[in-house]
Amino acid sequence: MDIDYLREYAVLDGDRLDSIWVEIDRLRAENAALRSDLAAAKQVIANIVESEVEPNREDAERYRWLRCNPTWVGYDDDFRPDELDAAIDAFRKDGPN
Repeated sequence: MDIDYLREYAVLDGDRLDSIWVEIDRLRAENAALRSDLAAAKQVIANIVESEVEPNREDAERYRWLRCNPTWVGYDDDFRPDELDAAIDAFRKDGPN
């Protein structure tokens, strides 16, 4: 049942009814503020994704391509992706041996 319909036709003690409608109006305003906050938070997240995640996506795609095309990194028949991952991780951590 619609709240506005109830507001018009509800039969309650006048003071109690008024306090109920005041609370409903307060909750509606709170709901609107929360929706606005949610929209702002979504925009912040979208900005983070655009500025920080998207540039890294290109690097990740490049790495996946290299992993699927091992001759570009010097492997022929004995390619093991886990070895390539370990070598890259070690180099990033400790630098070249």
